[in-house]
Amino acid sequence: MPEGKYIAHGPLGRLVRWLRLLGFDVLFLPEASPPDVEMASFREGRRILTRVRGFATPRTILIENDRVRDQVREFLLKSGERVDKALLFSRCALCNSLLQDVTRERAREEGVPEYVLFTCETFRFCPACRRVYWPGTHRERFLAQLSEVIEGG
Repeated sequence: MPEGKYIAHGPLGRLVRWLRLLGFDVLFLPEASPPDVEMASFREGRRILTRVRGFATPRTILIENDRVRDQVREFLLKSGERVDKALLFSRCALCNSLLQDVTRERAREEGVPEYVLFTCETFRFCPACRRVYWPGTHRERFLAQLSEVIEGG
C-alpha cells in the first residue's frame, strides 16, 4: 500500500492522473492558492505536490520536471514511494475514489458499449462519478510507458 496521501495544485493535472492510475491517493486542487493547499494538507494529513519553488515546507515535494514521465520518476524518488502492481488501476483517474469490481450486467446498466461488453471480462466502477473502466489498448500503452519510467528510459 502506498505510504502517504498527497495533495497537488496548479499545473500538475497529468501527474495527478498518472499517480491515481498507479494507485496513489492524490487530491487535486488545480485553482487553489498555496495557503489553501497548505491548510487542506494539514486538515487531511496529506503531503503537498507543487511546482511553486517558494512553497517549501517539510510536507512539500517540489516537482521540477516538465514531462509527465519525468515527473512520475521524480515523485517516486523524492517521496520514497514504490509502485505496487497490485494497486494499479485501483483508483478513479478523474476523482480519486477507489474503484469497485462490477459484473458485466452492471457495466451494461452503466452504459458500457455492447462491443466492449462482448470483448472484455473485467470491469471496474467508480461509485462517486459513475465512470466504468475496463482493460483496453490504453491500459497496455500506459503499462508500456510505466515500464519506461521505472526503468529510467
